[in-house]
Amino acid sequence: MRSVFVILALCIVALSGCSSSDSNTNPSTPTYYLTAKIDGTAFESTSGVAVGVFTRGSLTVSGSAMVNGTQRQISLVFGGAAAGKTYNMADDGESGATLMMSATIGDSYFAGNGVGTGSITITSMSGGEAAGTFSFVCSNGTSTKSVTDGKFRVKYTTI
Repeated sequence: MRSVFVILALCIVALSGCSSSDSNTNPSTPTYYLTAKIDGTAFESTSGVAVGVFTRGSLTVSGSAMVNGTQRQISLVFGGAAAGKTYNMADDGESGATLMMSATIGDSYFAGNGVGTGSITITSMSGGEAAGTFSFVCSNGTSTKSVTDGKFRVKYTTI
């Protein structure tokens, strides 16, 4: 489990310097994306800032975007990643989600390993690409955020 959080931390650091620009010629249909609603507000991370890393059987998917002038990031971790598998963050101990609302440490929310609730489903995973859906309620210890209608399609790197 510790290695999952190390991978998640690496993705957070890697994406924190990304811009929200997209070189796709048709931004309404991006090739790779991570989208959701955070407490009802749309979040859309597209090609270049929606990425995945696969290592030791775990897949980490992260997306970063500007929302109302503030950088936001959603990161998802799946232990034993496989297509067609649904992960229950409340009780499996191998999956989780992090929501960063800004660069401030207190604005980081977590779901997984007994904290918060939610699920992640990998609908496809092959040829270095993964897609799926997710929703979760996460906590920073004093407040919660609801992430709904989540979808992702990313190209992942195997390390």
